[in-house]
Formats: sequence, structure tokens, C-alpha cells
Amino acid sequence: MKTWVAVVHREMDHRMRQVKGLSCRGAGCFGCCHGPVIAHEDEIEAILPLVTEAQLVLAAQAAAVQAAVLAQAVNVEKAGYLTNVTFPSEATVTRKQGVEALAYRCPLLDPASGACTVYAHRPLVCRGFGVSSPPANCAPGSKGKAVVPPEIEQIRDEVLGTVPSLRDRRRLVTLVDALVAEQQRRGGTA
Repeated sequence: MKTWVAVVHREMDHRMRQVKGLSCRGAGCFGCCHGPVIAHEDEIEAILPLVTEAQLVLAAQAAAVQAAVLAQAVNVEKAGYLTNVTFPSEATVTRKQGVEALAYRCPLLDPASGACTVYAHRPLVCRGFGVSSPPANCAPGSKGKAVVPPEIEQIRDEVLGTVPSLRDRRRLVTLVDALVAEQQRRGGTA
């Protein structure tokens, strides 16, 4: 792992531990893991050796669904592809929310346990999440409101501001795109 990545990860973790009243700590809290993950290429480099072939396949499937959703190639509500989707939190979501959640669920999230399979190496964007509301409020389809303590945004800005290369958008990639490229590099199909 590049030195700057380890230093900034440690700083973000330290600062987040100082926030009082965070309710989302540890395995099983995965509401924030249902959105596009953008990471610096150096962070991705540290994660790739830990990724399994099954996770690469999930990423390729997610990329295909994302493309269909983004291109509006499928009208999920009318087609009725999903009636209900149940996530590890037992939150039931609508068909549209279900497809979006499946499309954007991080492929490195273990659906059985709700744990991140690369937790120690997770990107900065993942390290900078935190809510003071019940974690279930963050789950796809939840009717609850996620409450982010005001100091979280300040911590993100301060820590991320210490790394000039994070402002270079050319060095940022989506996790799914990186995993699809890794699958191709390993000789799989996307």
C-alpha cells in the first residue's frame, strides 16, 4: 500500500473514532455500501489482491445492471422484474429500489454477514461515512432518516484536503469499473 494511503486512512479512522454518538460501527452496518464507490487508483491497487473471482463476477454483473439502469434500457417498474428484495437487514424495498440497490451494492460486501470483505483496506470514501441515527435508517428502502453528525463533513473536508492527488479526477475510479478491468486482466470475461 502506498505510504500516503496508509497515513490518510489512519488519520481518517482516528478522526472518525473521535465523533461521539456514531451508531454505525462494525460488521452488519452496511447501508452506506449501496452506492457507487469512488476511490483513488492507489487505494484500488491495495484492494485488488484481496478480491476473489466471485467478487469480480458480481462487479461485472453490477456493471451490466448499472449500464441498463443508467441508460434506461429497462423499465423495471413496468416489467416487474422484482416484486420484493430482502437484504440482510430484512428491509423490504420496492422493485425500483431493489434493482438500484442490487446494481449499486458494493461487490465487496458480504451479503450474508453485512461485513466488508476488505474492511482494513476500504477506501477513504467508505471510512468517512457515519450516522448518529439507527443504522437501519440507511438501508435501501428504509423509511427512516439517516442523520449525519455535522462534524463528519468537516472531518472529510480536512482529511481529504491533505491529499492533493484526490483533487485530480483522472486518478479517481469507480470500484466496479476497477474490478471489471481486473477481471479482464485476470483472464475472465466482463
